[in-house]
Amino acid sequence: MKEEKGRFYKLEKDFYVALQSNFPPEEPAGKFLRAYPAPAAISQEKGQIFHQAEVVEEKNGSRVSFSIATNGLEKWKNLVFFSKTYTAAARWGELKSFGFEKTDPRSPEYRGYDYLPLAFPGITGDFSTVYFKIVPKGKGSSLLSSYPFLLAVDTHIEDGHVVVVARRVGQGQVPRHLLI
Repeated sequence: MKEEKGRFYKLEKDFYVALQSNFPPEEPAGKFLRAYPAPAAISQEKGQIFHQAEVVEEKNGSRVSFSIATNGLEKWKNLVFFSKTYTAAARWGELKSFGFEKTDPRSPEYRGYDYLPLAFPGITGDFSTVYFKIVPKGKGSSLLSSYPFLLAVDTHIEDGHVVVVARRVGQGQVPRHLLI
C-alpha cells in the first residue's frame, strides 16, 4: 500500500493489518533500526514501530507472519486493522459490534477508510478471535463483488513470529450482533 509506507499487510481486498509496538518516546529509535529484521516503519515522536511481515495467501484466506524487532522496552503491542471500506467487528462474549462501524459511509465525515487498534495479546494473554463484516466497494458489474462477507481473524506465536490468520466464515460462525 503506497500511502501506508509498507506498515500494513493485506488480509483481504481493501482490508489490512499491522503489528505496532509502542515504546517510551525518549528511547532512541536507532536501537530498533539496528535490530534484524529492521522495522517496517518508526515514529520516534509517537514512540511507535511497525514490524516487518510476510504474507501468504491460502485457499480460504491469508496468513501474515510478523517478525518482532525489539529491545524489550516496548510498553505494549497492538494489532492495527485498516479498512478502505465499511467494516464492523465483533467478538464472542461481547454485547455489540465495535470499531469500524463508527463511520457510516453515507456520512459527510467518511474518509473512505478507518483504523481499529486492538491490544495484543490482550488482557487475558490470549488474543480472542475477532470477526469482521466487510462491505466491499461496489466496483465491477457483479452483484457478488459488492456483497458483504464475513472474516475470522486469529493469532498465535510461531517460531518467534506473531502470526495472523484470516479466513472467510459463514453467518452461523460469527456473533449474532455482527449480522445486524
